[in-house]
Order: sequence, then C-alpha cells, then structure tokens
Amino acid sequence: MAGCFIYFFQKQPAFIILRGIICMLERRWASLIVVCSALLVISLDNTILHIALPAIQSNFNASLSELQWIISSYVLVFASLLLTMGTIGDRLGRKPIFIAGMVLFGIASLAATLTRSTGMLIATRALMGLGAAVVMPATLSTVTATFHNPRERAQAIAIWAAVFGLGVGIGPVMGGFLLEHFNWHAVFLINVPVVFITLLAGQRYIDNSYDEAAAPVDAIGVVLSICGLFALVYGIIEAGVKGWGAPDVVLAFSLAVLLLLYFACWEGITDNPMLPISLFQNPTFSVASVSLGLVTFVMFGLLLMLSPFLQLIQGYTPLETGLKLLPIALFGALSAALSARVVRILGLKTTILTGLLITIISMIVSAESISVHVSYGWIVFVLSLGSFGLGLVVSPSTNMIMSTLPANKAGIGSAMNDTTRQLGGTLGVAVIGTIINGVYIDNMNTLMNSAPIQAVMNLFPADQVEQAVQYVRSSLQGAHGVAAEILTQSPENMRQIAGRVSDLLITNSNQAFVTGSAHALWFGVIIMIATTLFALWLLPESAPTSVHDHTTSYLPHIEPEVEREAVPVIGD
Repeated sequence: MAGCFIYFFQKQPAFIILRGIICMLERRWASLIVVCSALLVISLDNTILHIALPAIQSNFNASLSELQWIISSYVLVFASLLLTMGTIGDRLGRKPIFIAGMVLFGIASLAATLTRSTGMLIATRALMGLGAAVVMPATLSTVTATFHNPRERAQAIAIWAAVFGLGVGIGPVMGGFLLEHFNWHAVFLINVPVVFITLLAGQRYIDNSYDEAAAPVDAIGVVLSICGLFALVYGIIEAGVKGWGAPDVVLAFSLAVLLLLYFACWEGITDNPMLPISLFQNPTFSVASVSLGLVTFVMFGLLLMLSPFLQLIQGYTPLETGLKLLPIALFGALSAALSARVVRILGLKTTILTGLLITIISMIVSAESISVHVSYGWIVFVLSLGSFGLGLVVSPSTNMIMSTLPANKAGIGSAMNDTTRQLGGTLGVAVIGTIINGVYIDNMNTLMNSAPIQAVMNLFPADQVEQAVQYVRSSLQGAHGVAAEILTQSPENMRQIAGRVSDLLITNSNQAFVTGSAHALWFGVIIMIATTLFALWLLPESAPTSVHDHTTSYLPHIEPEVEREAVPVIGD
C-alpha cells in the first residue's frame, strides 16, 4: 500500500517539476535545497502556531497555562536535546539521523491534527520538538560537510541562515491563510507533504558523513547536558509566566547552574568529552556564539510585541498581520543571503559591526517613534532596516562557528549554534515579555483604581469585578475583552458612562502596551550596544582558516571535490 502511494505521488506534476529543478543543479546544491526545505518547515512551526492559539483555545476551552505549554513543550524538548542529537549525528551519520528526525517530525505533525484534548496536543508538540532536535543540527552539519570550497561553504551557510529567517517570517502569513480557509488542524497538517517530499529527495541527494574516529559515548555528559538545559529552559519559560522570583523558577535556575557547571567541569576532565571545552578557548568560536545568542535574544524578544501591536492596537486580522510582517522577514533573509558577498568586499569584522550598527539605529528610531497611531509604512521601513542589519550579523556568525571546527565535529558545532539561538530566543521572549508586562501592569493598576473605572465596576458583583481586574492586568487582549463586556453588560441607564469607561480602558491599555514596548526597545538597544563593543574588542578581522577541506571523516563513497571556482548563486 505504501509503495503504491509513493509511486502515485512521484508521478504527480508538482513532484516531477521539483525533481527536474533539483536534477539541473550539481549534487551539493541539490543537497542544500533538501536540507533547507527541512529547515524551513521547522523554523516556521512555532510562529505559525502562535496565530492558531485563539482557535485552539476556543476548540478545547483551554486555559492560558495550557496554551503556554502547547508552545513551551516543543521549545523545552527541542532546546534540551540539541547538543545530544548533534553528537549522535556525528557518530551515527548525519543522513540517517536527518531521515529519522524528519520521519518523527512528520508522524508527530500528523498526530497533532488528530488530538482531542490539550494534553494530547502538548504531548504531540513535545514529540515534534524531539524530531526537530534530531533534524536541526543535521541540516547545518550536512551543509558544512558537503561544501569543501570555503567560498561556496560561506554562501551555502548564508542561504541556510536566510531560509531560517524566512521561515520565522512566513509562519504568521501561512498561519493566517490556513485559518481563514481551514481550521487550526491545518497548521500541523501542512507539515506532512513537505516532510514527505523532503524524505524522498533527501534519500536521493544527501550524502552521508560521520566522524570515523568517534570516541565512546560520553554518557555522563549526555545526561548532565539534557538535565541542565531542561532545567534552564524550564526556568526561563516559567519566569515569563510566574515571575523571576517564583519558588519553582528559582529552584529550576539553581538546578540548571549546578548541573551545567558540573557538565562543564566533567567535559574538561573526561577523555572523551561530548562538547570539548577547548572549543571555547578559541576566541572566534566564543565571540561568534555569544554574539549570535545576544542578537537572537533581541530579535525573538522584539518579535513578541509586533503581533499584538498590529492585531489589537491597529486592528488588522491575523492574515493581514502576517502579510504586513512579511517584508521585515524578507529584508532579513535578503541580507543573510547577500552576507557572504558583503564579507568578501568589506571583511568579516566590518560586515558584522555594520550590521550591528544598522540594527542599533533602527531600534533607537523605533523606541523614539513608536506610538498607538504610528503608521504601518513607518513601522515596516524602520524594522526592515533593523532586520537587514541582523541578517548581516547572523549568517557570518554562523559561518564563523562552523569554520572553527573540523568536519568530523560538524554535528556538535551545528548543535552548539542551534542551542545558542534557541536559548537566546527563549530568554529574549521571557525578559522582553517581563519588561513589557511590568510597565503594562503598573499603568493598568493605576487606571483600575481611578474613580471612573471604580464607579462602573461597583455596578457588578464583586467576584466578576475581581475576575475582570485579573483579565485587564493579564494582557492587552484581556483588557480589550473586559472593555467590550462593560459596554454590553452595563444597565441601560449607565450605558453612556460605560461607553466612556470602555473607551478609557482601551485607550489606556493600548498606551500602556506601547510604553512597555518602548522600554523593551531601549533595553534591546543596550544589549545590542554591548554586543557591538564585545565584537569590536574580540572579533577577528577575517574568518579563520578553514579546517574542512580534509576528507578523512567522510564515508568511502564521498569523493573529495576538486577545488574550483564557486558556482554563482544567490548574492554572487
């Protein structure tokens, strides 16, 4: 039955056209298309789901805590296992690991469409996180092991970074489109055909590579890294919900510090470390990792405020919001794709510093000009400028990390790159979210204690008033919901006053959110200035001499490529 389905699928026009395009490319570029297809479906997964959360909440009558864990279960498993899965890929082979991860991700996506409760959905999301953790390090390590020419490799990594950014950007657009024409199940079902095509193409075009001199498994290192990262990510996630001083948050961070310190000490003394601590003695590797983490911190943190700003304050639908965010993502993807060429013209250090300065200027202008009534044209201009700057930082930094490692350690290098991104992004969402929420709550507490609000609230039962205050303090969406309830549920003789109070609540909640966003932008400026000074001080002038050109770590059927002029691709 499965064989008949595969035969039927391979005869469809779309697959025949795609196969024809891939066949026109040299094998290594065809391989890049395959791994980038996998990267795209993984990178858009979280942003596409954010758009679907209201529909999921309505379907399952889910609590805010359950919605949080639908998102967090994926992130928690994904971030905790990246290092381990990168090491396994180096040992067992990147191609079989890639194929296994895509199968797992596809099965989990299909299972998510069949769930009948939030508990089942949280479990399938965790399974998707496991599949993504298996696939993600294999994508970048496969690119690194496939491209031996340093110039081609830099361009291939630039394209890899551009696709990752593009996936984050098109997620809201695709999510909005699917929700307008289908239901929330479609945001998971869309993964299945992409996974299937990627599996067929990957089996044919990806060559296997692995570490022939792989040491015995560092079992203690594996356990310590998984547990330490799990505790760290759990603490970050819960801090964004319960506050940084909550007992379970403090306990999680304490465990994370102890476990990760023990992990670092163990890796320094064991004969066969999973993550050689000597890597961090290389300033190129260390600076690139820290810079990438800080940039991702700011990027993902500030993305948090854009969707509610456009939807709730400026009144766009989910699909319109996704479309209006798309130019920002496209500018970032464009600069990432062009970054390899820019590095050849300006040099590595100048390119990264230029990108950081462009981003800082964009964020300063945004912090100064953001308001409830700011025009969309101005938003997209300023933030697209910042996105373009970030693209000039992320791609060269990724290339720096991978260029410091031998090909047989590409898996752990890729996993380190992905872990840095994931931790930076998760921490950015928690910290930036805390800043916005802190300012928002302070402003709304003042409003809720004002005389006009109290006058209307006294018309309702005490338990309803308490619940309404909690909703107002919880989020901008909650405040808008309470404003609508006040208007519709007030007695007829109080309708005029209730209307003024409703308008007051909406106006002040919008302004509170915008004020919090401005504070978050200024905090992001401080982080980016610190990153720039750090890079200015320690970043080398040029990329390190490549160590990938030896081929002793490849399987026998992979022949060394003759060094030749790079094939012109995007950015050349």
